[in-house]
Parts: sequence; C-alpha cells; structure tokens
Amino acid sequence: MNKKQLMALLKDNYNKQMYLYEVKGCGETHPEILKLEDEYMNIFSQYETAVKNG
Repeated sequence: MNKKQLMALLKDNYNKQMYLYEVKGCGETHPEILKLEDEYMNIFSQYETAVKNG
C-alpha cells in the first residue's frame, strides 16, 4: 500500500476508536478498542516503513 492509502486507514481506525469512546461510552480496556489500537500500531508501522522507503 502507498502512504496515502495507509494514512486513510489510520484516519478510519482513529474515527472508529473515537466513535466507541464518545458515542458508545467504551473504556480503554474494551476488547474492540484494544483490537483497533493493535491494528492502528500495525498500520502506523507500515506507514513509517513507506515513508522511509520514499
């Protein structure tokens, strides 16, 4: 994936997390939040690699 696609995935993931926090009232330890945080870190790692590789 290119940087633009990865950034879109990061934004989507963040928006999903904020929805769960603010609308659903989920806490930091909610399983769906933890899953999204893991996915976010994975995508961010790919994004960093893409930036380094140009």
